[in-house]
Amino acid sequence: MVTGLYGKKFSGYMGVALDVDISRLSDKREGGCPEQPDDETDGFGKLWAKIRSGARQPLVNFGLAERELVEPWEMSQYRHNILVTATLKDRASGRAFCLGTYHMPCAFYAPQVMTIHSEMAAKHVQMLAGTNPYILAGDFNIKPIDPMYQLLTTGRLDKAACIEDGSAVYPVTKWDMEWQPTIKAMRSAYAEALGKEPPFTNHAQTRDNEPFIDTLDYIFCSDEWKVDGVLELPSSQEESNGPFPNLDHGEPSDHVLIAADLSLSGPASL
Repeated sequence: MVTGLYGKKFSGYMGVALDVDISRLSDKREGGCPEQPDDETDGFGKLWAKIRSGARQPLVNFGLAERELVEPWEMSQYRHNILVTATLKDRASGRAFCLGTYHMPCAFYAPQVMTIHSEMAAKHVQMLAGTNPYILAGDFNIKPIDPMYQLLTTGRLDKAACIEDGSAVYPVTKWDMEWQPTIKAMRSAYAEALGKEPPFTNHAQTRDNEPFIDTLDYIFCSDEWKVDGVLELPSSQEESNGPFPNLDHGEPSDHVLIAADLSLSGPASL
């Protein structure tokens, strides 16, 4: 519940409120996260590992040290990314629906972390929606060619295929907890409307590095939605006036704005 109370004691502190779900996903994962058996717990060892990692990070940021190998479950658990979801009602059809938005960790160097968070985001919105339609939109930090995109749009990730092609995207088993996808497939509004994802939604450049240009942002939806149209995006690097941010051209973010017109039909949900 998000409130804005502007009254005084005399008026009962009246105000406005919106019932929303604000979740740090790693705290709400269905089934929890792997837990270390008590007999394997080493409090001093864990503390020392955190101190060492914290001291090393500035060196990594300045390119003075190599990034340490990531333990995907631990990194996933300690990410603070928040998913915000609200249940609304479509005026035209009277149907309730869930709308969620998430900013995925920018952990392209740790693909298993991206897989775990992709599944957690979809699962949480689908759980809150129940039998109602839903939308999940945001900056997912994954490209259309990535296996995580396949996971979100098909609900599946082939473990054998991941092992065969050498891609380290399928989360490893840890302390007897085996990761398995249990989400429903979702449709991408842009892929539905255009037959494919747009050429890019992100055009960024850091220092003197080569510009990054690709699609990272999506509007995913359940099957009940009809995609009536999408906002037209720049089709070329030149047309975009990037890299972003570019305040001279009214682009305050390194991502372009995406939008879609969606409609529902059918009887209202109870």
